[in-house]
Amino acid sequence: MKKQDFMNILSERTGVESERILEIINSENEEIEDLEIPKVNLFTDEELSTRLKNHVDISRPTIIEMAIKEQRNELKEKHGIDFEGKNLTNLVNAAIETGKKKAETKPDDRLTEKDEIIKKLQETVKNIEAQKEDVASTLKTKITQMEINSYLNSLVPDNLETPLSKKDMSVLFSSDIVAKKENDKIMFFENGEVIRDDKTQDALNGEQVFNNWLSKKGIRVKQERQGRAATNEPGNPKKTKLSGIESTDDFQKYCKENNIPPSDQIKVLKEIRAEKPDFYLT
Repeated sequence: MKKQDFMNILSERTGVESERILEIINSENEEIEDLEIPKVNLFTDEELSTRLKNHVDISRPTIIEMAIKEQRNELKEKHGIDFEGKNLTNLVNAAIETGKKKAETKPDDRLTEKDEIIKKLQETVKNIEAQKEDVASTLKTKITQMEINSYLNSLVPDNLETPLSKKDMSVLFSSDIVAKKENDKIMFFENGEVIRDDKTQDALNGEQVFNNWLSKKGIRVKQERQGRAATNEPGNPKKTKLSGIESTDDFQKYCKENNIPPSDQIKVLKEIRAEKPDFYLT
């Protein structure tokens, strides 16, 4: 990990600008002045997902209790239903007992009133179920978005020629390309259409989409060593020539045969496009 990447991560997690952190580290003073570190809670993706799911289970009975409590006084005043507790069982039992007592006189009126009470109870139950579904749906959406964001961050190489952090790069990528989770698979869309291979019409995976996007933006991977195996130098013959690459399969074969790591593949792609501007991975 690069020192600057470490400083960016430390800045994001403490809320302190990286320049200020560097200033403190280099300072000889034992006391740090004018520094406030906000209180934060750090969770792994798995811990946060578990917390959100547990929150649904914890909140569900509370929502039901609140809805019943809101209706209890109204049911007592309008229909004479008085009961203790905060669950549907107590409410329904109280309605049945009240109906039995009132049915002893004026059966027709009491039956009509009973139908109104049942209708009211059905509406209450329906509202409770709708609220529960809204809570569950909201939390599910948040968890899915967390998974997508984590995956997008994993696509960003560590050594790009840019001062932007991985988080910044994934945000910029998302402004051009929309990622959605469909049938437990993350799909990529551009202009409302799934990004596909021009020949096979198969949906492109995340790495292919992101590498093509980097190439279009002109963002390259930093070259950290000399003599990379992307060129055909004398004394180091290659099984496949760079000029012979015509398709994604050729590109992958070339990288495999020449032991080119993913971090250097962007530069190989740029070299190909210098001669073949219309070449893209599919």
